[in-house]
Amino acid sequence: MAEAQAEEPSSEEPTGDGLARAAIAQLSYVAEALVTALECIAAGHAASSREVVGAMIQADAHLTEALRIPSDDEFKTTLRALWGREEMPVRIR
Repeated sequence: MAEAQAEEPSSEEPTGDGLARAAIAQLSYVAEALVTALECIAAGHAASSREVVGAMIQADAHLTEALRIPSDDEFKTTLRALWGREEMPVRIR
């Protein structure tokens, strides 16, 4: 009886469970960066300090990457359902 071989990871875009795993990983990075920012504030750093702002920028970058995980069509459909339009709200900064 032949042993089952594990499938090699694909270099293609993740689908199904792969999308969920990618989202979980990316959102975990967001959470870690936010925890770092909170820990810095709790340690007495100002909200405008290099440590806190740096951690917030990292969180923002990881969240931006997380938002790129769904396909464009899925993303636009979800935005339309949330805000009635197919574009993200404009950022202040």
